[in-house]
Amino acid sequence: CRAYGYSTTEIKISPDGEVDVETPEYVDIASDVDFIPNLYYKDGSNDALDSEIVKISQTAWDEIEEEMNEVLCTVDKSITRDFIDETNGASTVAGNWIADRMLDITKEQNTVAAFINRGGIRSDIQLEPGEKTRDITVADIYTMMPFGNRIYVYTITGKQMAEQMENALTGLNPEIGMNNGYEASNYGDQFSGIRMTYRVVDGGIKVVSIVTDDGECIDVNDEENTYN
Repeated sequence: CRAYGYSTTEIKISPDGEVDVETPEYVDIASDVDFIPNLYYKDGSNDALDSEIVKISQTAWDEIEEEMNEVLCTVDKSITRDFIDETNGASTVAGNWIADRMLDITKEQNTVAAFINRGGIRSDIQLEPGEKTRDITVADIYTMMPFGNRIYVYTITGKQMAEQMENALTGLNPEIGMNNGYEASNYGDQFSGIRMTYRVVDGGIKVVSIVTDDGECIDVNDEENTYN
């Protein structure tokens, strides 16, 4: 994330095909706060960067800069990954916004809900101080979601949808707060198109109701009716 660390290892492959992985190591650059500024291009003024590597990087960027700067939309608030409810919920503005877009693009397939994991959302899109709007470019989307993920549409039952939410929110416990109880979550915990209620049972999550944005109640025990 933001090049704040790197991993190294030595892999030996013998003639008979046996693979041996030796000395795997993760090096945390972010722990050296004085070194972090060396990671950024700074409009070409950063002498700490290797000039030949910068030349390769900038040549690649120059080829796609026009496409990356295409404006896709304009927003009137920052798109952030901070929890909207620090205690009882998983939702973030960024997660809601992306899941909404997923529903928009699949509406011809009659989708009622969309899910995405918050760990796949890698940056915020912030309004500048004093500004009331901000253009969103192709580059912003690549920065926020750099993994080339695809959107898949599944047909699932009400029971499966409830199980999806229970898996997604594993570890969420409002009694001890988000920072301590939420570490195990991340499996599609950002969602759109539905509202659900849950309770904590034996340290886990039990979904007790799901209602779509259109007001349809989805039976969390139903194994026959299906939804996209």
